[in-house]
Amino acid sequence: MFFVYLWFPLLLSGQYTMIPDPNFEQVLIDMNVDDTLDGRVLTASIDTVRQLQLSYKNISDLTGIQDFSALEVLSAAWTPLTRLEISNLNQLNAVYLEYSNLNQLLITGCPQLEVLSCHDNFIDNINITGNTNLKYLYIFNNQITQIDLSTNISLVNFIAFNNLLASLDFSNHVFLEDILVYNNDLSHLTLPLQGLLTQLVCADNPQLSGYLDLSWASNLNQIVIDNTAIEKLNIRNGNNPFVLQMSADNCNDLTCVVVDDSTATYINNWNIPNHTQVVERPESCENMHTAETSVADINAFPVPANHKLFIKSKDETNDLEVDCYDLSGKLIYSAKLKNNNHIDTTHWKEGTYILKIKTPKSLFVTKVLIAR
Repeated sequence: MFFVYLWFPLLLSGQYTMIPDPNFEQVLIDMNVDDTLDGRVLTASIDTVRQLQLSYKNISDLTGIQDFSALEVLSAAWTPLTRLEISNLNQLNAVYLEYSNLNQLLITGCPQLEVLSCHDNFIDNINITGNTNLKYLYIFNNQITQIDLSTNISLVNFIAFNNLLASLDFSNHVFLEDILVYNNDLSHLTLPLQGLLTQLVCADNPQLSGYLDLSWASNLNQIVIDNTAIEKLNIRNGNNPFVLQMSADNCNDLTCVVVDDSTATYINNWNIPNHTQVVERPESCENMHTAETSVADINAFPVPANHKLFIKSKDETNDLEVDCYDLSGKLIYSAKLKNNNHIDTTHWKEGTYILKIKTPKSLFVTKVLIAR
């Protein structure tokens, strides 16, 4: 009987969660879920806490966070945290860890997590597997070399510029709307074949090459591939007039862009290299490497032109079909020319025109400027 009475006070005292960081515990005291700065807190006092606002609190250790089983929002930005591990918090919905000292982040198996923002850290090791409802992922300005997104199939925003990522696979991410991955080390980028993509910015990845097919992205309004080695781009999605920005600056390997209408005036606002052909048929792009007349083989000069615009092809046997459009899309000139011939532009108004030159095996589209 004495034994039972001896242990009864201990049973009443309950289970404790260790909180070794005094600044973390002080926050709990200020929230009235703890009353003594002793490195521990009653677990029963914290398992109903739904929000933790820990930003700017100089907390370097979040040991004990695992027992906040009802936690929905964790905010711990601007802290000296270097490592954080969280798993299987079933109510966790949003985590904010910006501008800290994190180098390792492990948040797994949280089925309600929708928002993870951990940008501007030093993260080189990240594991976010098992968060099947994650929609908004902001990991830019870190040192991440690889990330497994195979279970994060609900992603809507993936913002990861200024990292060291070498490969990304979005093949099953049909809900993605925004992909911002510029200034990484990407050599492989796999996109879905359907979905809601509106924005793709993958510039400044000089090893990124091959054929980029965005013909499925009917909601696309921004595509930026500057400073990549992409060779062919298909954006014939039936919605080109709504592409507000298309930029391929310094894409020296880009031979072909497939569009809805190669003579449309909105293309004048796109940044496409002069050596790149703009075509309307994907098969023209696919077979371009076999064409005897390449983009670089045709030249229209001078720029700007005055009264004469010369057309020259390296293949002197070619007959050239030349069409020229003003910026309203109106055809103002159409003729078949022999190689090394010229167009009389005396009566053309000053301004910019779209010149379309067709040979038996290739199509060349460029802008010309008339100035006097």
